[in-house]
Amino acid sequence: MGKARKRERISWFQKNSQQDASVYQILFEEYPQPTMFITNSGQVMKANMLARSLFHIKSDQDSDDQMTELIHNEEQEMFQSFLSKVNHYGQSVFDGTMQSKKAEMFTVTMVGKQLTDDTIALTVQLRQKNDLDALLYVDSLTQLPNRLFVEEKLKGVTTGNQALFLLNIEYFRFVNENMEYDVRELLLKNVAIRLQSYIGNEGLVACMNDDDFAILLPHYSNVEEVYELAERLLSLFHEPICIHTYEYYLPVYIGISLSSSTIHPTKLIEQARFALYMSKKKGQNHYEMYDKSFSQSSYRSLLLQMGLRKALEQNEFYIVYQPIVEAKTESTIGAEVLLRWNHPEVGIVSPAEFIHLLEEDGLIAEVTYWVLDRVCRQLKQWEEQGIEGLKMSINFAPQHFLETNMLERVSEIVTGHGVNPRQIQIEIVESSFLENESVICHYLNEFSKRGFFIAIDDFGVGYSSLSYLRRFTVHTIKIDKTFIRESLHNKVDFEIIKGLIQVARRLNIQVIAEGIETNEQRLILNSLDCHFLQGFYFSKPLHYEEFEDYMKNKAKKVQLPNKRKYHRLSFPAPVEAFVTIKEYNNQPVSVGQSLILLENISGGGLVFISTIQIPTQADFLLAFTINFLGEYMVLQGTIVWSREVGEGLNRYGVQFVAEEEGSSQVLSFINQLEIHVKKGAERTQLPYIYDSPSEYFKKRNEQIS
Repeated sequence: MGKARKRERISWFQKNSQQDASVYQILFEEYPQPTMFITNSGQVMKANMLARSLFHIKSDQDSDDQMTELIHNEEQEMFQSFLSKVNHYGQSVFDGTMQSKKAEMFTVTMVGKQLTDDTIALTVQLRQKNDLDALLYVDSLTQLPNRLFVEEKLKGVTTGNQALFLLNIEYFRFVNENMEYDVRELLLKNVAIRLQSYIGNEGLVACMNDDDFAILLPHYSNVEEVYELAERLLSLFHEPICIHTYEYYLPVYIGISLSSSTIHPTKLIEQARFALYMSKKKGQNHYEMYDKSFSQSSYRSLLLQMGLRKALEQNEFYIVYQPIVEAKTESTIGAEVLLRWNHPEVGIVSPAEFIHLLEEDGLIAEVTYWVLDRVCRQLKQWEEQGIEGLKMSINFAPQHFLETNMLERVSEIVTGHGVNPRQIQIEIVESSFLENESVICHYLNEFSKRGFFIAIDDFGVGYSSLSYLRRFTVHTIKIDKTFIRESLHNKVDFEIIKGLIQVARRLNIQVIAEGIETNEQRLILNSLDCHFLQGFYFSKPLHYEEFEDYMKNKAKKVQLPNKRKYHRLSFPAPVEAFVTIKEYNNQPVSVGQSLILLENISGGGLVFISTIQIPTQADFLLAFTINFLGEYMVLQGTIVWSREVGEGLNRYGVQFVAEEEGSSQVLSFINQLEIHVKKGAERTQLPYIYDSPSEYFKKRNEQIS
């Protein structure tokens, strides 16, 4: 009977966990008692926030933490007896002493319940109130009261004039991201000491988080007294803090809220936070008093800013894709990647509202890496479905280019997913060049050398647009939609668009016209010989499922087999090879060889780029020659699909002839190629081409002539 109840309990737990895993995770993580899942042998599998903080343990299945490390030596035998009882009876209670990994002792009552054959749930109750207070109400680093203590303190206030000062130390964010950990700790401790020494018994000093401190003034006579203290707090940080012989000047912002009979004391923190946000609009070393006349729009901005850091962790961001089509055929060649935010309280937030907040908070680079990673994963999934050769255009903010490891990290993400860099177009707004122009130009040239495409967005708006075309390699310019919108009615805008397209074509630069909303605009851009078009006339930005349907049902594309028989090897950069027509209509043909760039290869075929026009007909039998380690491998096949990629280039898909498809000779050759690809660009002997295809063919033609 006992075993039947146990199985019933396990079944209920599994069923409900699966139904609402996210709710379960929140309840577990924020449960107000230290809670852990362990194995029968005592290994810690998972621990909630209080358990991790109290005992200094990890919270994952790779953890090597053992319960024996957390039990006092004299009580090890009693603890093993406790585990045996849990395994035998399904539950038991342990009264004894636990110790943290920092040798802190706690008197506890521990309840153990067996959930599955190898999982025990432990709930720990601290028997001494001082232990719980130390855990819940004191910041472990500064030893100041924490946010929870301040909130509890405010709940108990019913009368009196109180003032709450919220101090934000802006430099801490830079220190957290760029300096050694001990520097951050020492700075926090020094700020805490400086504030505590200055305030003394006049008020309460608390550490709210890594960037913010609070001062609660229990009584003030008049508002001038509050203003005077704010001024003195600002002047307190005019003097630097010295750490390891270095001087740190810390910019400070202060938000102030005042208690009143109409305001619940717990609202003071929220109002002080709002005032702090408004103080930052004034610049460094300013304070602001909360005023109910603050605009609703400012409050919304604060709400968004406070939610940004959680948005990435809680998967509130998502990606949409707006198709980019070839102007003449309207076939889809790729998409612009756009970021969206589904805020839990506000709902869908426009990028115009939150992108600049990401930049101000220094989060834009991390979010862009997240976007790039998601896009590369999606490209590989689409490739498996037969949707190949797409180019994704991703916006990069100017601040991103100030990161020292940006080049390596972007390359690692793309190549790590097996995506060809030529499928990623780095898009940067023209106005970004107003600051740090030389640094940005340097990075763009380096990205171009590694095979990435470079695009300038909103081209033509800036005062020196054409000069950028000389500073770094530009593959694409995107004409700003303001020109497109007025082109039907304004002759000046029409002539500007016409001139930009003509100049771009002479320089072998592709042109994308944004904001196409009407058929008239489409016809005008077609008449001006624009390469590509983008806008709501063709499609709104689409979720990835909608984009798949768009590609399959609406876009003009060649139908490719969805199921791939062979593993495909994609090269990190195109490989130089040669092609010739061997037979036409089963008759031998004798023509010279033409240079091509090989992008990928499998046991069933290959994909290459060329400047020559080759019919998609089975009557043409082609021979491909690849130089590998001084030996030449010749493969034969026919073209099964083709796609124009701009700049006078075409991409072709080839299927090997029956005798060679999947043959041991071909598969062995591909295996050798893959071994060299994995060695990396510096060690391989493969003839990678890092110039853009148009530049490569242009140079080779000049050498021949």
